[in-house]
Amino acid sequence: MTQRCPGTVCRRDATDRCSHARMTQPVGETPRMRFVRAMTLIEVIAVVAIIGIVSAVVLMRVGGGSFGRPSVKAFSRQLSVDLRYTRSMAITQKVNHYLGFDSSGYTIFRRDTPSDVVVNPRQPLPKGVGGSISAWNFEFEPSGAALAGYWANLSSSGVTYRVEVILVTGTTTVRKL
Repeated sequence: MTQRCPGTVCRRDATDRCSHARMTQPVGETPRMRFVRAMTLIEVIAVVAIIGIVSAVVLMRVGGGSFGRPSVKAFSRQLSVDLRYTRSMAITQKVNHYLGFDSSGYTIFRRDTPSDVVVNPRQPLPKGVGGSISAWNFEFEPSGAALAGYWANLSSSGVTYRVEVILVTGTTTVRKL
């Protein structure tokens, strides 16, 4: 059975093969299959990473819920960490240190004469977080003990957390109420 080259007129040699025989594709492969390219694993990972970065930026811009804003739980933990830092500063510097609250945040101070020195800049309360405190200043002695048993109740959206300072040891705890 003689095959002709599609759309061409060619000369046949003695074995009845056309002059295009060296250029024909292997059996079972179509011309389209030769040019199909698959994505490598690195390209797939790069595409997924780019999509992830773009979606994170979009969520932060749009303000998807509490994404990007500290929650009352996170702020309670941050207050606890700052109280521990205040206590450790009192111990290492052998001078009373205190965390002083105002209506919209708190600052860490070192007791000094004639005026107290700011140790850490003011930390503002996040939007929507409110609460109550047992004293305006949570103070620690050079031994690490608190001058009193302190507490702060922080709440937002019906969720309340309590940060407590133990009188004798000066340690802090955070718990959900």
